[in-house]
Amino acid sequence: ITLHNDTGNTLTELEKIRENFVKVYSPLPLPRTVRENFNKGILLMTEAKLARERSDLALAETKLEKAKTLMVTNNSKAKAMLENYFKALPEWKSLVQTAITQSANKQSAVIIVKKMDFELQVYQNGLLKARFDVEFGPNWIGKKNVRGDKATPEGLYQVVHKKDQRRTIYHKALSINYPNNEDRIRYRNSVASGTISRRQDIGGSIEIHGGGGRGFNWTNGCVSLTNKDMDIIYGMVSEKTPVVIVGSTEPLEKYIE
Repeated sequence: ITLHNDTGNTLTELEKIRENFVKVYSPLPLPRTVRENFNKGILLMTEAKLARERSDLALAETKLEKAKTLMVTNNSKAKAMLENYFKALPEWKSLVQTAITQSANKQSAVIIVKKMDFELQVYQNGLLKARFDVEFGPNWIGKKNVRGDKATPEGLYQVVHKKDQRRTIYHKALSINYPNNEDRIRYRNSVASGTISRRQDIGGSIEIHGGGGRGFNWTNGCVSLTNKDMDIIYGMVSEKTPVVIVGSTEPLEKYIE
């Protein structure tokens, strides 16, 4: 009876961890080993459940021990990755607040992109006027470093070109000035330290463009909206409109609780 109760309690505990992982961490660009090892834990948990139903409690207990190790360890790794990402929160909040204040002072528009919310906002004269769902590159957490890394940049940029249907395959597009000076400095430092090969180019051609609404992160690092939403934002902004791309302006607790 004790072993039956113990395995039942462990299953309940692991099910809560599984639900939390699926909700919070599964949508993130996790390292492949973290995702694979967590899924191995889920498989072992399922096998333990079947063993328990056959009253093979010893086998269920063994599988649950292995499942718990895998699931707890890799849930912790995913959480640590997100905690590390959110160390930039003060910088993100400062960038966004400064941009909104300037929008109010200059009676102008600003684009704010919040990655954790998959949202693009347009402020006009310091007031929020519109918000849109967006999609990014598959490796969207963190800054863009090199061409081909499928990462969406973070920082302060501006619109440098407005492209209509004749100048882009993505319906309409707003080109931004990635890489900016900070991106170039970070790139040169990374090359000098050996963390990035000299053969790797910093990349460019980052845009806010149409063709989105696919339900997953698919771009090469751009920010994508539906064509309908792209039509709206295209009419709201101009060349030299500031573009701020950040992780969030909300604390980490909003996303992990």
